Amino acid sequence: MDRRTLRGCTTLALGALLMGLAACSTSVTPAPSAAAAPTNFNAWTTPPPAGSTYAAARAQAGALQPAPRAVVGAPLAAQQPRLERYPSGMLPPPPPPPDSSLPVVGAPTGAYAVNGWDANGQPIGAPSVQAAPATQASASRGAWVTPERTYTCGLPCADGISMWHVRGVLGLATFHGDDAGENCIYYGVDVGRTFCGCWGLDAYYRYNSGQFRREPAPGLGFDDGGQWHHIGAKLTYAKSLGNSPFYVWGGAGGGYFWTEQYIANDSGPEVFLEAGVGFNLGRNWAIRAGLNAHVMDTSVTRRLPANDGQSRILWVLAPVIELEGRF
Repeated sequence: MDRRTLRGCTTLALGALLMGLAACSTSVTPAPSAAAAPTNFNAWTTPPPAGSTYAAARAQAGALQPAPRAVVGAPLAAQQPRLERYPSGMLPPPPPPPDSSLPVVGAPTGAYAVNGWDANGQPIGAPSVQAAPATQASASRGAWVTPERTYTCGLPCADGISMWHVRGVLGLATFHGDDAGENCIYYGVDVGRTFCGCWGLDAYYRYNSGQFRREPAPGLGFDDGGQWHHIGAKLTYAKSLGNSPFYVWGGAGGGYFWTEQYIANDSGPEVFLEAGVGFNLGRNWAIRAGLNAHVMDTSVTRRLPANDGQSRILWVLAPVIELEGRF
């Protein structure tokens, strides 16, 4: 290549270089890529599109704290923290503790999971629901709820059942002591309640009649008849005999007596005692047999006029049968 040819090639290369520089200076600059350009999204309600980031100045405009920034290329689920915050920066309140005393099948259990926030600032998510086994609910209820008392063939009070009762009493009054009277009719009624453990409290009323021999002179005598009334209260106790319907019972208390239609009437305090056996006809009925006793210090109808007005201890012992109704 000669010198003229080399000079021409050099001139052409320089010209092409100058034309390229002139073209770069007059062309329009292309727009930056979406990955580098800031976008104007709401930092709290709108997730960023894939491949974009929040502009720091626009994301924080009007916010109380720095907005969360999305990581370019990471999935949206991975960009969100496991436990979101309110816009004020506070954590959501914890869920109330589950009621373990009486669980209900299907009651919400487990942790509170927050999946994000909606446009109104409300958490997106709900308590996870897990059905509690029926056996767990039954076991918990059994620990807090007293089971209903059930009756067997014995006394209801022995099964922990407290009941009211009314008893009708029928028997024969026999008199014992100085100047005792003749045997006569005896009846009455009890009203009370037997509690758990088979202790009870009764109010009682008894009636009996009787005739006493009166001898104002040797070889001259007659019968003096009248009526007796007894009222009072007594404590009672009953005990089953094994697992059978038979049981024993007893009571002790005191009250007041008065007489009518005698030549010399009397009144005053008395001691009342009772004991016997019973048979349960069922939960609400029973029959009983035993002995009632009234102990009195009385001056009613002395045999000899010389003893008139002088008291003596008089016993009224009455073999009885009783019918008891419970409710």
